Amino acid sequence: MKITRHTSFRDENSDEVTTEDAPIAVERGIATLIDDAITLAMESETHSDYSFQDTLARASILSSTLFLEACANACLDMLNLGRRFSNEIDRLPTIAKFDLFLRMRSPRSSIDRSRSEFQGYSEMKALRDAFVHPKAQRYDWITWSEESSKSSSPRSATLDLAKIPAYCSSGDAVTALRASHSFASYILKECAKISSVRVSTLFYSEAVVPVFGERVAPCWDKSVRKWLHEKNIDVKYMRIVWL
Repeated sequence: MKITRHTSFRDENSDEVTTEDAPIAVERGIATLIDDAITLAMESETHSDYSFQDTLARASILSSTLFLEACANACLDMLNLGRRFSNEIDRLPTIAKFDLFLRMRSPRSSIDRSRSEFQGYSEMKALRDAFVHPKAQRYDWITWSEESSKSSSPRSATLDLAKIPAYCSSGDAVTALRASHSFASYILKECAKISSVRVSTLFYSEAVVPVFGERVAPCWDKSVRKWLHEKNIDVKYMRIVWL
């Protein structure tokens, strides 16, 4: 099994780089988005500046939502549909990509839109859209006077996420992380019946078309496992090596 640490190496004693025999390798962005979502959420909880805590939380939420978009694209990569068709379906919404992947993998597989995992995904998608397609959103007054005021954001029904990005906090970042991995687990483990080793290979493979025989797994620090357990964020649908 190949263990990925996401570190880079530079030979300080050589000014020349030879790439003639180097294999073709790709970066899907999934590893970076997973790492960023977790790291930013953890930092958001402990940073001394309360305002910057919220900044970190918002960045973590965006990474969690983009992770699912990258995950859908990786699923389609696995199908090896060809460049022309892949370019055409790249315009599909993320949930449609997951649907296409499941139906092509197994005609009887489909996403149950009544599931809490799907409801959570839908609320994350709405919050993501509020980031990238900003519109005026009415917030709620808690107290108001000409001297000072306090307000809050409407919350989503299933995840209790702030609907207005400006009001997102560390708790929302943790909730988004939990929901994103819950949905990914539902799609890949429950619907597609993909083993944890193969999920990690799908996420971390550098092959143009992920090959499950390659067996790739990320290497994470045990302190991350402890934090994820405390926050009830389940990543066991992936094969992870803990140091």
